[in-house]
Amino acid sequence: MGITATDMVTTDISWQEFRVEQGLEAEQSDVFVTDLSRPWTEREAAAILGVSLNTLRRERRLGRIGHTAVGRRPRYMKSHIANYLKANETSPCQKLEGAQHPWLASGSASALTAHNGAGHGLTQKHDKRAEHRSALLMLRLPSKT
Repeated sequence: MGITATDMVTTDISWQEFRVEQGLEAEQSDVFVTDLSRPWTEREAAAILGVSLNTLRRERRLGRIGHTAVGRRPRYMKSHIANYLKANETSPCQKLEGAQHPWLASGSASALTAHNGAGHGLTQKHDKRAEHRSALLMLRLPSKT
């Protein structure tokens, strides 16, 4: 199955092992992490997550990934990366049992649907004269006083 970024963060797999597993040679990247216990730069954290530097910066500005400021520069610890990966993890869909089908919740062309509004006989009969008087009042020209 291979080593993933999550495996690298949650275990003590080295950066070199991760790069070799991904089929990337060390010379292809100017990012080189040797010790996972030290704070990572933005470039190193982006490489570990497999996202661009701009994406990592946007996630940090939106408060989706934690960081530690060293001076004015953000640094990312193993815990920051692990928490970010955990927060963005999605679980697989649950399988429905028995007569429950996914299309019942969203509707389908062949299923019966409820009618909009009130059913027949549930509203009062209209008084045509009252409607006519109301229309005359609304449409009447303003009186000159």
